[in-house]
Amino acid sequence: MDEFKRIKMSLFLILLLQFTGPAIGQRSLSFFVRVGDEATLPCNYVIHDQDECDGTNWIFSDSGSAVKLVKGGQIGNHAKSDRLRVTEKCSLVIKKVTEEDAGYYTCRQLRSGPEQEDSVSLVFLSVVTMTEHQDNDEVTLNCSLKTYGWPQSSGEDTTAAATESDSRSGWWWWIIVVIVGVAALIIITVTVIRWKRTQGQRPQMDENIVRYDVDDGTVNYDNIRPPDGV
Repeated sequence: MDEFKRIKMSLFLILLLQFTGPAIGQRSLSFFVRVGDEATLPCNYVIHDQDECDGTNWIFSDSGSAVKLVKGGQIGNHAKSDRLRVTEKCSLVIKKVTEEDAGYYTCRQLRSGPEQEDSVSLVFLSVVTMTEHQDNDEVTLNCSLKTYGWPQSSGEDTTAAATESDSRSGWWWWIIVVIVGVAALIIITVTVIRWKRTQGQRPQMDENIVRYDVDDGTVNYDNIRPPDGV
């Protein structure tokens, strides 16, 4: 079982190293994070003369709703408040990620003054859940991936979605690659584990050795068995 856990952890490391990072365009990032881990969502094109990110807003959207998580660098009052933090570089940190955190995050940079600047960066967060069920000698792995849904509501999120609408097809290819990759890794792991168990349980076969006695022309059969306990 210890070997199985090591293999399972390797799967997670391979998954996170392979699929965490930029995936769509220059202003979009996609992250795949395991349930319970911490996620840091960067805000690109940060305005550097801000005072404690006072020009930064973070908005979360899933399959239809939108919530302003951060306004003017301050975390709002909502269900995720106790798990959120804004860094010095205006990145959004989510502690103890849950499946409900999967979605579409928008970072908007606003500069006050006569020439206002509005810069938008997008982060797509998908959450991976893997559970293990053991029944005697059989181990079943269940892996699920919860991803975002494009928002359909009007307002700030619709503008951001329109900015990257030409990248949607590329994003769905990444989802397909992730699902196929996870499935392949699980199948390979389970196959290796079962093969090793089969090798360990293979019965010892008796070995018969035929020995010819040259002197008298007789044939002797020696039955060699492994010693007890082997």
